[in-house]
Amino acid sequence: MSDSSLMDMSISLMLHGMGVVFGFLILAIFLISAMSKIVHLYFRPNVADTPSTDTASITQAPSTIDPKIVQIIQEALNQHRHRKR
Repeated sequence: MSDSSLMDMSISLMLHGMGVVFGFLILAIFLISAMSKIVHLYFRPNVADTPSTDTASITQAPSTIDPKIVQIIQEALNQHRHRKR
């Protein structure tokens, strides 16, 4: 076999391999999209089951963190922010 024949065969093999991979990826994208549409069609969530995002209904939990710990964390954050500059 000559060098040009080997090059032709290697390029052909490379292009066929890339085509197979590309085809598989396109097929996977279409199948995943179809499955997503099927799931959304048959398993639609109920609006009543979803939690409300109304900010008026959210209550703040009382802070049980020691103020000394909060001060230490704040100082560490300030050091980190000043170090990045």
